[in-house]
Amino acid sequence: DVTYKGPHISVRPTIADVTKLIEAFKGGVKLHKSYVTLILRRTIDHFKTHCGTLNRVPFPDMPGGRVVVVGDIHGQLTDLLTILDAHGLPSTKNVYIFNGDFVDRGPQGIAVVLILYALRLADPKSIYFNRGNHEQAHLNAKYTFEREVLEQYGIAEYELLQMSFRWLPMATVLNNAVAIIHGGLPPDPDFALEELALLKRIDIYNSCEDHVDLFKCL
Repeated sequence: DVTYKGPHISVRPTIADVTKLIEAFKGGVKLHKSYVTLILRRTIDHFKTHCGTLNRVPFPDMPGGRVVVVGDIHGQLTDLLTILDAHGLPSTKNVYIFNGDFVDRGPQGIAVVLILYALRLADPKSIYFNRGNHEQAHLNAKYTFEREVLEQYGIAEYELLQMSFRWLPMATVLNNAVAIIHGGLPPDPDFALEELALLKRIDIYNSCEDHVDLFKCL
């Protein structure tokens, strides 16, 4: 497309690609549909291969190492960029855990998701995700994300986004000591985190609505 003036993304996205993506979104430039598809398909493949329903993340074992936990960006690109500016991009000593609700309510959910996914593809040991209740189709239809995607792209991209959401982990255990779950622990007194690790993977035909008793906290 000779008219396209936005960034070009590598087949294997790099941090340099993420930087170009951020600058484009700051300027209101829309990413070409082919690159949206590239990022989403590679992320889905990555999640299928490398992510279970339960993340186990070690604390960075190095001087100055830290973990930044971020919740409920809700489509607010300015908030995401402010956080990244304040704390730096993800790295082996600067690990991020994004604890769900990336989209809905705010106007730039697509940009938020694409930046987060591109960061994961570029440096997968430095950024982790949990699924939130707004990473579900029925809430995306009720709020703003479905309309946002269909207006900017189309149904094919929307379906890829929903597929990516279904492969997101449900919880993260940091350093075998701290449990991070969107919405907190379920109220069931017999609940154990290992139930998440043993749960059959949520594939493209299922979602957390199928496990409502376990995930009512979402």
